[in-house]
Amino acid sequence: MKGTYPNSPPTVSKKTFTISGILTTVHGLEDLPAEATNVTCLWLLHPRLQTQTCMEPVAASAITDWNHQPKAAESAGLIAASFDQRNHGSREVNKLANETWRSGNESHAQDMLGIYRSSGAPVFLLILLTARRWDRNRCVPIDDLYFVLHFPYI
Repeated sequence: MKGTYPNSPPTVSKKTFTISGILTTVHGLEDLPAEATNVTCLWLLHPRLQTQTCMEPVAASAITDWNHQPKAAESAGLIAASFDQRNHGSREVNKLANETWRSGNESHAQDMLGIYRSSGAPVFLLILLTARRWDRNRCVPIDDLYFVLHFPYI
C-alpha cells in the first residue's frame, strides 16, 4: 500500500491487545467522541503476503473521515480492528508456506486451501470475544460489524 496515498495518511490512536492468543490492534479507541454511546467496529483483513500494518492507513482514513462528519458528534463512534492472518506477520511460522509453486512451495494447494477454509474462524472468535470490550471501560455496545477485505491487485 506504499505510495497509494497522495499525502501522508492521518494518524489515529492504536492499541494492541492479546485476545485468545491473537495480537489484535484497535485503531481509534482514544479518538472516540466522549458522548459516543454506540460504537461500530470496522474489521480490516490484510491481503496475502502482507501484515496488519498495511491496514493502518485504511483505519486512519476511515476513522478520521467518520470523526469529521457532523453525525460523529452525536452518539456514534467508529473504531477499526486488525490482526495478522494465519502464517503472516506475528503469526508466521513458515515463510515458504505463503509462497507459490514457482517459488518452491510444493504444498501450495494445501496451504492456500487451509488459509481459505480457516480465515473466518479467528474473525468470528474475535468478534464474539470483543463485542463489548473496546469501549474505554464504559460498557458501550459495539453494535455493527463490518469487514473490509483489501485486494490490491483488483
